[in-house]
Amino acid sequence: MDFKSKPIIFASIIVVVAVVAAGFWYWQNKKTALTPTTSAPAGVSTQEQIQENVAGGLGGSIFEKSQNPIVDKLPETNPFEKVEINPLKSIYANPFE
Repeated sequence: MDFKSKPIIFASIIVVVAVVAAGFWYWQNKKTALTPTTSAPAGVSTQEQIQENVAGGLGGSIFEKSQNPIVDKLPETNPFEKVEINPLKSIYANPFE
């Protein structure tokens, strides 16, 4: 490379960085402008608002079918919770307890 091409490469790198920075700044401003500014009524979360909006359509029926129907009817996951399973606990006293 000769000395004449170095300033051209340096200037083109600066231009590319400036264009990328300007594009990122524009994208961030556009993204914040598109976010909804309406707030939910008191006591209603955004998830509840979404459920109310899609309750009547195809999305609402798919949402209802995808929920867990036995959420409160699951069996106990630890069958040994109420049973003493350590046979040495009654014989040996742990000094660190």
